[in-house]
Amino acid sequence: MPMKRFEDLTLADNFIFFKVMQEPDICRRLLEVILNIEIDHIEYLEGEKTFDARYEAKSIRLDVYVKDGKASDEFTERLVEAVDIAKKNPKLRVEYMSYYANQRDLYLKAHDKGVEEGRNEGIAIGKAEGLEEGIRALIETSRELGSPYEETHRRAVQKFHLPEETAKAYMQKYWILSRQPSQRPAPK
Repeated sequence: MPMKRFEDLTLADNFIFFKVMQEPDICRRLLEVILNIEIDHIEYLEGEKTFDARYEAKSIRLDVYVKDGKASDEFTERLVEAVDIAKKNPKLRVEYMSYYANQRDLYLKAHDKGVEEGRNEGIAIGKAEGLEEGIRALIETSRELGSPYEETHRRAVQKFHLPEETAKAYMQKYWILSRQPSQRPAPK
């Protein structure tokens, strides 16, 4: 998540957008231009509540009171001026750095959680594959050394703590694969 330099922020960036929209006259004029109506006044009910942790997310809640008329064209200049004033405010620079650091921390925590989940999943897969490889080696080696089928089955259950049905499935899978043409098939 790359951070924009404070000097490069525009009205399209959430931080500046929110700060500029806190100015009632500018907020009212911007909405007049967007809605093509004249707004009597704006009441701010509460601050921004963002449910999305992405720093690009935008939301604002306003109650708008409308009256007849059209917005003037000088508003655009005042909006640009408001953005410049906000960007020159040293308190906002510090607030932006804190805001970004908080957003970055949220991102990194989510990233770390994903890495941890991936690591745990990889470990579980590795253990399962290792277990299967150990069972295969036991069965094939027992077969090659001439151990009886039943004895090998019992060892698989005992050594790997397998349920009878699971051991039976492994025996069918690997006893058959390691069978030499001269050896008898596994009992049914």
